[in-house]
Amino acid sequence: MGTGVDKLALEIGHPTESTNNLYAYALLTKKYNKALRDYAKEQQQDVIDFESYAFSNFVPRSAYFHDSIHPNIEGYSKMAKYFADELIRIKNFKTK
Repeated sequence: MGTGVDKLALEIGHPTESTNNLYAYALLTKKYNKALRDYAKEQQQDVIDFESYAFSNFVPRSAYFHDSIHPNIEGYSKMAKYFADELIRIKNFKTK
């Protein structure tokens, strides 16, 4: 897992309308995603966690994203495979 800052990803990142601070946006997204995971756990629901997957597998980030948010074709391809694998895992777990 990469822990360094991908400077190219920061250069091509685009601020949102609500803030021009890319770090604030990332922190808000992280907090929101954690709340979703916590809620799903409370409700005993499965989560396909693209955030955790991307942090572990999209290194360097600039190789998989057009900007700080939207994946490129390589990113979408990896996400599609992860999504399919997770659906199979969830289905197999629930049918056992």
